[in-house]
Amino acid sequence: MDGIQRELTSEEKKRRWEITLDNARETIELLGKEKFNRLQIIGVVQGWDFESYRVAARQLLKMGYTYLGVGGIARKPTSQLVKIVEAINKEIDKLPSERRKKIRLHLFGFARLRLIPFLMKKRVVSFDTAAPLRQAWESGEHNYHFANPWRSYTAIRIRLTRMKKVRRGLERLEKET
Repeated sequence: MDGIQRELTSEEKKRRWEITLDNARETIELLGKEKFNRLQIIGVVQGWDFESYRVAARQLLKMGYTYLGVGGIARKPTSQLVKIVEAINKEIDKLPSERRKKIRLHLFGFARLRLIPFLMKKRVVSFDTAAPLRQAWESGEHNYHFANPWRSYTAIRIRLTRMKKVRRGLERLEKET
């Protein structure tokens, strides 16, 4: 690779989407053959538009997944995230009542805490985010967060230089600090 970021072509997006679904199919088939003690497997719903997310969710549900993880949402606008979750829920709502009750969603790369009350009504039971960690090393302030009451603190950081001659002196200063 040349290290240059570029938008994927439609063909590349579709190929990667199909690989994700093929891997999900293979995984659930392998798990069906073996006894794994209470292993929770998450079928990953990927897409590039609402329709591709919806179709992926439908296929994963058809395979037998009860826990779906929604990927590729970290940088999407909130309005798109909401529409994606709603599209997936429409597919879940097509299932028989007993099966529908068992379906849960996980959001990969989710950092919009104000949406939690809405998402709880849309079967979202878990999420993960690197946002606080990213903020800890990227922000000049508000690096550490504590709840009850919610407060943030600034970290004191000593950044090492890349020049070896200077680094030795900084390492000494770091130990003293």
